Amino acid sequence: MSPVVVLLSCIIGAGNILATTTPGVATVPATKLSNREALAAQMLRAPPDVLITMGLSNIKKLGTYKYRMVKRERVGGVLLEAQEITTYVREEPWAVRLQYVKGPAAGRQVTYNPVARKDDFRVREVGLLSIAGPMWIALDSPFAKTDSNHTARDASISSLLKRLAFDLERGKKLGGFSTVHEGFNADGAYCMLFTPPKGTGGTVFDHSRTRVCADLEGGVPAVVEGFDDRGNLLEQYLIDRVEPTTLPDWFFDPERL
Repeated sequence: MSPVVVLLSCIIGAGNILATTTPGVATVPATKLSNREALAAQMLRAPPDVLITMGLSNIKKLGTYKYRMVKRERVGGVLLEAQEITTYVREEPWAVRLQYVKGPAAGRQVTYNPVARKDDFRVREVGLLSIAGPMWIALDSPFAKTDSNHTARDASISSLLKRLAFDLERGKKLGGFSTVHEGFNADGAYCMLFTPPKGTGGTVFDHSRTRVCADLEGGVPAVVEGFDDRGNLLEQYLIDRVEPTTLPDWFFDPERL
């Protein structure tokens, strides 16, 4: 299960989650929406599928948006150096653009627009590879996964939410995911620990455990960590600055990279 999915489904539009009346879920009075304990209480009561639905609805309202992500991934058994990426997403028609700001690939730019080419993304590399200029790369080619286990098609909040919905549905047939509400960490972010059905972590699903910490009052992701069955870190994401933006259509044109 992708940890980013879980995080974003729970936190995007935290105020909307608390203010919405959901059958079978106790709500918190609007006057207490800023109360940390009230936010935590609502998270305890809201089923994951309800959170996913709300997250998708809120993202759709954003239209075109951007966010910053600092990520670390274990690729080929090696935990790679952190990379900071500014991500731009247009929901309709869907397209994404990534700008690598810090880390080994700083300066790299990626555009994926399935309307232009469904199975390929366009990249402008740095270093020696920059001599070639912008290049078309197959999404699932080995070259595309030298420093990530994911592809450009995963680089939007709505795509991740849909993946989680799919994982949760599969999990129900295998016994369901368990959730431990760990509460607020030292930085004031609310943390939850997700564990897939026994024997499926690292096989059917990506991780054996996924920790999700979010700034509920600010409605922004904070920390996401995925672990294997021995507790080794597989992925870590720091996500912030999720906000709507206005961009011209050419910004998502791969030929204009």
